[in-house]
Amino acid sequence: MITPSFGLTATERVLPKLALDFTTASLDNRITFTRALNTATRVNSSGYIESVLADTPRFDYDPLTLVCKGLLIEEVRENRFIYSEDFNAWSKTQSAVTTDATAAPTNALTADKLTTNIATAEHSVLSANQSIVSGTTYTASVFVKAAEKTFAFIGWNSAGFGSPSPSFFNLTTGVATAGTGQTVSMTNYGNGWWRCTTTRTASATASSNTGIRIGLTDSNSSSSSTGANTTDGLYLWGAQFEVGAFATSYIPTISSFVTRNADVATMTGTNFSDWYNASEGTFLAIGDSIGYTVVANFVSVDDGTSSNRIQIRRDGNAGMYVVDSTFTQASFSDGVFTNNASAKIAGAYKLNSFNLAYNGTLAAGDNSGSPPASVDKCNIGAGVGTHFLNGHIGLLFYYPQRLLNSELQAVTT
Repeated sequence: MITPSFGLTATERVLPKLALDFTTASLDNRITFTRALNTATRVNSSGYIESVLADTPRFDYDPLTLVCKGLLIEEVRENRFIYSEDFNAWSKTQSAVTTDATAAPTNALTADKLTTNIATAEHSVLSANQSIVSGTTYTASVFVKAAEKTFAFIGWNSAGFGSPSPSFFNLTTGVATAGTGQTVSMTNYGNGWWRCTTTRTASATASSNTGIRIGLTDSNSSSSSTGANTTDGLYLWGAQFEVGAFATSYIPTISSFVTRNADVATMTGTNFSDWYNASEGTFLAIGDSIGYTVVANFVSVDDGTSSNRIQIRRDGNAGMYVVDSTFTQASFSDGVFTNNASAKIAGAYKLNSFNLAYNGTLAAGDNSGSPPASVDKCNIGAGVGTHFLNGHIGLLFYYPQRLLNSELQAVTT
């Protein structure tokens, strides 16, 4: 057990009975961790992306500061781009590809260079067609590094997406300009590399003319640019196309789609019962999530079903959800959750007394209801087999009594 590093003031009357610090890049031996197949990646302590073996926890590092963010927990996702690192295998429009032209975000010589021809036109590569379903949200992403050209774009072909304008990415300033009906982001991976991401919901079902275009240009207003020679270009690596409203960690592919399975971290048996108090208690979680408006759990204690559970989570806001014998006992939230930013959330439970604090702000709480008596399992970064955090757990503390409201504020400030 570790001692909290922040001042607890009045909470010195009780220390956490469970204190997990995942920022040390180590997994407590009471936790069972699984993730099938060797298809997951993380950013290592040197700031480079690397593959991780099956059933191995991913302690993810910031690629710029090299600080450990904690334990990465993600849902199952599939990369539907084939040849994610070989753009010579993609269709080309007024362009050429030089393979293995520079060091990729892995620090290996596997990034390609996309160059123009001398035409004034769109200079791009085009993925294989995707099977698009109306009403489904998709996210496309690619790692890009400036060379002679400093603007990149991602365009959605017309079928299924209604011919939207491309999204543009300024590789000098890190500013993304969203195309029609899209949300966009840029993440700095250091050494000049940016992960450029665009998300859009399909308006029709289609399976032809549904490729995704990735190209270079001269501004944030047009995908067409002047090709002054055949050497000007930029670098590409690690393209990904997945179902969902945000990009998850990179999944390498060659000639077929590849699935990364979900990260599952649980505590059961005496590894759970030795510290858990059914009648009252408090969870404190410190971490981040990129789940946008979907429900994402920092921690859930339950009986393997949704009938009995206590969850500290986010669903747009930071929130707490309590169910006993199928009946909801408490459900409330406070404070708009900021995506990709470290947050502190504390949730307390006791008969007729539930409350939550998020980054020092106290929720209204709920003064009626009972905590479930029959829970026997702790899910870290997930719910009952679903609602994965899609982010990092840095610290997870458990106090065997309901902290005072003032204490909830203190531990989350």
